[in-house]
Amino acid sequence: MTIDQMIAVLEAAKRGEPIQSQPHGSSRWEDVAMPIWAFNSRNYRVKPHEPRVRYLLEFADGSLHDLAFQTPEHADGFSENRLGRRVVEFREVLP
Repeated sequence: MTIDQMIAVLEAAKRGEPIQSQPHGSSRWEDVAMPIWAFNSRNYRVKPHEPRVRYLLEFADGSLHDLAFQTPEHADGFSENRLGRRVVEFREVLP
């Protein structure tokens, strides 16, 4: 890790963001509640956010309903009387 990366993860921890660590040479990241900051033997990062998933209704004419639903069942049940609809899953894209 570079000094800038170390500072960034330390500042994120100070803000209360969740931190993960990884032993050098490993590909597995672990959640750590109280990091020991052993930069000589471990890598650290801010835990990546899980992408949000939302469900929209798409109608036969290609239009989308202007509401987003948290589950496909909620989306499907919202307009069960309309023909030609389908539930479409959208995932948030993170940099």
